[in-house]
Amino acid sequence: MTENGREGVYLDESSFNSLLNNSMSLNQEDGILLLSSSSGTIANNTVFSNGDAGVYLLWSSGNDVINNTVFDNEGGISLYGAHTNNLENNTVRLQHGDGIEFTGSNSNNLTNNLIVSND
Repeated sequence: MTENGREGVYLDESSFNSLLNNSMSLNQEDGILLLSSSSGTIANNTVFSNGDAGVYLLWSSGNDVINNTVFDNEGGISLYGAHTNNLENNTVRLQHGDGIEFTGSNSNNLTNNLIVSND
């Protein structure tokens, strides 16, 4: 999913979806955006060189973000109003902003992530 005018993947009010083994790059906005979505899995993706966040969970809960490589985006993995998500074994590097950012987000699990060389 490359060079889209907006997001690479945009899930709105969706549940129990899986995004597995994809490459998202050069999108004008986020590589992956979950809006009001729950119980999904984002795993084994490569997300790079997007205009906003690599992965953005907005008002989304109970999602697993596992084993992704996220680099050279405006921001790495961003959670806003997002609760009870699991971020595990991700590599987040060389972002132009934060590696992993939590805003108004509670009860999330951050386990065994590599977060290096972000601005």
